[in-house]
Amino acid sequence: MNFKILATGDIHIGVIDVEKFINKELPYLKETFLKVKPNILLLNGDLTEWADNLITSSKEGEALSKLLTLCRDLCIENKCLLRIIEGTKSHDGKNTYNLMHLIRDDTKTLYNNIPIVRYIDIMDREVININNEIISIGYLPEPFYSTYDDFLSDFKAYINNVDVLCFHGMLDVAIPQLKQINSQYNLARSMVIQNKDLLSHVKYVNICSHVHMEINYDRSYYINTFTAKPETISDTGIYGLKEFVIKDKSFDYITHVNPYAITNPVLEVRINKERDLGNLHKFIKNGLINLSQKHNCKLSDIIIVLYSPFDIQEQLKVSSISEAYQKTNIVKLRIQKEVTTRIEDSGLINIDIEKITEENLPKLIHKICKEKLNIDLSESKIIERLNE
Repeated sequence: MNFKILATGDIHIGVIDVEKFINKELPYLKETFLKVKPNILLLNGDLTEWADNLITSSKEGEALSKLLTLCRDLCIENKCLLRIIEGTKSHDGKNTYNLMHLIRDDTKTLYNNIPIVRYIDIMDREVININNEIISIGYLPEPFYSTYDDFLSDFKAYINNVDVLCFHGMLDVAIPQLKQINSQYNLARSMVIQNKDLLSHVKYVNICSHVHMEINYDRSYYINTFTAKPETISDTGIYGLKEFVIKDKSFDYITHVNPYAITNPVLEVRINKERDLGNLHKFIKNGLINLSQKHNCKLSDIIIVLYSPFDIQEQLKVSSISEAYQKTNIVKLRIQKEVTTRIEDSGLINIDIEKITEENLPKLIHKICKEKLNIDLSESKIIERLNE
């Protein structure tokens, strides 16, 4: 078997630079597609930002229409399957579904008796035969269920021993990276799915999206989007289309870097009692000049990230700096309080730091993941990841 899937997701048309997306990034998508020549082109959810409020005649509506039309035409001309998964309902709504129906006459085209274009808004499974290559694909839009057992029952019934699963939603393995607390069900959002439950029914790989980060764990791969929002800090992985090559007993994962998804240089500034305003202003001025020269960019392209504790005197420094650099892009990240609260809530700080050694670290990680995050990681897998 040598089966290629070219994937992206989380584009969020509505908060991206639409002009750059249409004029530069769509040509990049076409060039990459023709170079890779995939068997499946996957748009894995959250293509838009505004649920059902996207107006077809708007710039954003034009961008979505051009994206879908380009993908449809490429797939029909090159005998490739286009699979579009509905993402979070508050983002995608019926935007993509409605536009797909505007071009519905062309979506009836078949290849080997299979529709070339499919919009998938419910859990589903299909077996595909292309050039005598047989592969089974499962599709899982973001799941909303009253109980986790109800989800598992449907998942086992509809997704059973597939080669590849395409999933939009939250897996438990993404929780630590996102500094969130695990929950199999939460009324404020869809449930968190246990990775082990997916892997028990998937042979090769889970292609996941939803978290806006590039996170790889075992056979589950969260793909970062191939575009970037304006004023995006480059700490979420590599922007670009992701290629999965399914082979006899393995798969390859390749990123095709998007040269147009340029993110902003970042100047990190830590505010504390040891640094007076004069010292901070000197540090920021020199930092802005150095970054501007290094990245050949304007000062206004640089994002200043202020790390500030919750202290009145320190907040006065934040206000002074904000006023002085109001023409730049200042992002205030009061992360110390946020991170501390999240860790306290999850019970992860009840550890005597001095008792952590190189020998017992894997055991501690195993215990924390199992008891606090409901993730059953083997110590051998933990050691393997620590040694990477």
